[in-house]
Amino acid sequence: MPLRILLLLLTLTAAAAPSHAEEIYLTHYLLDQLDEAVIEVKDSRRGQLPSDRYFQPYYHSTAREEVRKYHARVIVHEKGDGIRDMRDALTLPVPATATFALPEGEGRFLLFSPLSLDLKRKGRGVVTTVVCTDQQRERILWQDETKAMTPSRVPAWPASVRLPLPDWCEAVRFSAGTGPDTKAGKLVTAWDRPRIEQPGETQEKSRYNVLFIVVDALRSDVVGVHRTAFPTVSPAMDELEQSGTTFPNGFANGNTTLLSMNTMLLGTHPRALGFLTLRWAGTDRRQWFYDQEPPYLTLLLHRAGYVAYGATHNHLYFPGYKYGVDPGFDVLQDCSRDTRDHPILTARTVRFMEENRHRRFLAQVNLIGPHQPYTPPPECRERAREALKGLDVMYDPNYLGEVCWVDQHVRLLVEALDELGLRESTLVVLTADHGEVMDPLHDCHSARDSRRCRYLHGLTLFDEEINVPIMFSLPGLIKPGQVAPDVAQHVDIVPTLLDLLGIARDQRMTGRSLAGVLTDGERLEEVPVFAERWVSRTLRTLKYKLIFHTRKDDVCPKVAAEVCKSRHWVELYDVQNDPEERVEISRELPGVVKEMEEKLEEMRALFYQQSGGDGPNP
Repeated sequence: MPLRILLLLLTLTAAAAPSHAEEIYLTHYLLDQLDEAVIEVKDSRRGQLPSDRYFQPYYHSTAREEVRKYHARVIVHEKGDGIRDMRDALTLPVPATATFALPEGEGRFLLFSPLSLDLKRKGRGVVTTVVCTDQQRERILWQDETKAMTPSRVPAWPASVRLPLPDWCEAVRFSAGTGPDTKAGKLVTAWDRPRIEQPGETQEKSRYNVLFIVVDALRSDVVGVHRTAFPTVSPAMDELEQSGTTFPNGFANGNTTLLSMNTMLLGTHPRALGFLTLRWAGTDRRQWFYDQEPPYLTLLLHRAGYVAYGATHNHLYFPGYKYGVDPGFDVLQDCSRDTRDHPILTARTVRFMEENRHRRFLAQVNLIGPHQPYTPPPECRERAREALKGLDVMYDPNYLGEVCWVDQHVRLLVEALDELGLRESTLVVLTADHGEVMDPLHDCHSARDSRRCRYLHGLTLFDEEINVPIMFSLPGLIKPGQVAPDVAQHVDIVPTLLDLLGIARDQRMTGRSLAGVLTDGERLEEVPVFAERWVSRTLRTLKYKLIFHTRKDDVCPKVAAEVCKSRHWVELYDVQNDPEERVEISRELPGVVKEMEEKLEEMRALFYQQSGGDGPNP
């Protein structure tokens, strides 16, 4: 049979849909068994991957050092949607082979996406082959001959190939070679996430998907039950909140995207795993961080058979950026074109959920609005102005217009779950990485950061910045319409999800599970909120809040102008009676200040000790 006809038949077979919607496919990632693979490279000096905008090491690989180099992150830059698509792949210099033993089972399928790259930009031919073998026989399952593309010319990852495996197949061999008239040179073949899937019963512990929505810079008091100052501009988020349980006392443990996004995936305070800052004293400490094997939710769910996907506007998730760390998504698609890319990110997430509706998945989508600059569509700007009409409030109508616009995309995501029949099998979490300062009394300026505090974030620790929405929804499991008075924090999200999914948590996690509150309306013991930025930190109870400034902090909010000092100084607020933090009372209550400072230092020391006590401790 001619090669082209064979490939066509294989492609049609690979694209066949599962037989029925109830079938669950269990995933076995071959790269997780890289240590047991047999890799043969004709000339190891050829095809060595550079560390650049197209290739990065996969820092979470568990393979031994000599083979880990073949497990890499390959980044494709899609110019149309402005997407950077990063995923882990088996990367082989040409010519080379990699043979993996297979798990037993009937009805198995092999999935992968092949990509041949020419680092010398000469468009040379590459022959890629997949062979099934046992001790006595072998069969070619798939073969392709294409011209290798330069990394800068790859428009997108190719569609997945899906191949049925013979029952007798004990191992699969990936090989990459050159055409008859081609010299290898600098050729590389990348096989995106080669994996085995097979029909199986849904396991009780993994019966739910997770849709994790993070709305950038969304204040808690502009949505849901916490919004009381003006009519709603966020009906979809209000409905999502009403369908489940919400925490008006929800708090971020940092006031920047870098701190919060990691905290939300690690279930651990920044200081406790050493990612408070990644370049202390000018030293890049990322390798030290990776060496601790950080317990990312993405990795824990991957090991439980989930596909972890991120749709973000967040360069901090890319390890090549000087402050970025790789959070371990199987596939990460970042659209950093501008702050109006909600439609692209939403559409990509919906597409992912549709393509993976027969699997268990984690999908985290980061909607960048209402982040600066505030540029909502005219209809949302008008709706916000109408909501604020005649009211003496501090909210910027353009900010609320962005909230309105983001809300429309939250609705699209939830409606997609309904249309795909996934609503009752998908845990939906919605939160924000931080809030945004609006109050004139909280305005300040930092010469160190060259910016003002108002209409921004990252400089203060007022509730405007750290009080964020935290809501969970899953019909039939999470109590609907429940407004929980308990304190919930970003560090609690991962332990809660793992509890609900029946997956063991990592002992290094410093958060607590909220599962009992969500399912049975239990009440939890009050715990203080510990949050921090690079040069200040705060301890917040339901009664008082202390903000501690180190000598490196040069902000002086108007509300605290009389106590600002050049060295260590504090602010104290009675948040029970002064929830907007407009009256600074540290001089009136020195005993409370002393007690809270001691508790703050105790928690700081505890988290530093938990991190291993290695390196700076600002």
